[in-house]
Amino acid sequence: SREFIERCRPIRKMLGGGMRQAGVLAAAGLIALEHGPTRLQEDHDNAQVLARRLARMRGIILDAAKVQTNIVIFSVQPSGLSASEFLSRLSARSVMALPVDAHRVRMVTHLDVSRRDIETAARETSVTVAEAEIITDAELLPRSRSDGKEAPVREADPVRTAKSGGKDAAST
Repeated sequence: SREFIERCRPIRKMLGGGMRQAGVLAAAGLIALEHGPTRLQEDHDNAQVLARRLARMRGIILDAAKVQTNIVIFSVQPSGLSASEFLSRLSARSVMALPVDAHRVRMVTHLDVSRRDIETAARETSVTVAEAEIITDAELLPRSRSDGKEAPVREADPVRTAKSGGKDAAST
């Protein structure tokens, strides 16, 4: 009856019966099932390459052995930058990542990220960290005031001091 059809129409749509392009979605699912497993291993391998490169950088804390998937999470706290500051600088270098919290960053490898992209991301991350350290070191140096006296020096950062073997620009 017409009344029955009218009652069922919203239910049919809620269950996907209103989809006119279901074949397009099904095709994407079939491709993922057929080609996904081999691609996934490539993504995991790329993540391992990225993790090993990042783990060697000053200013980054990362245990590359703990990276088991295509997701790489690392801390930028030793660089003196927050995750948002780090990501802003990294974005200016055309490398995308997301914050996990105030000091940790997440990078993900996937179909659209090649090995060459991994090398580029690692290089640009290294430059970003190095620039942050140069800026931080400059902030630690004494500044002259207009009256000829030295401006007070900021306290040494214990993380940076430990990394440099007990010597920090503020303590030299």
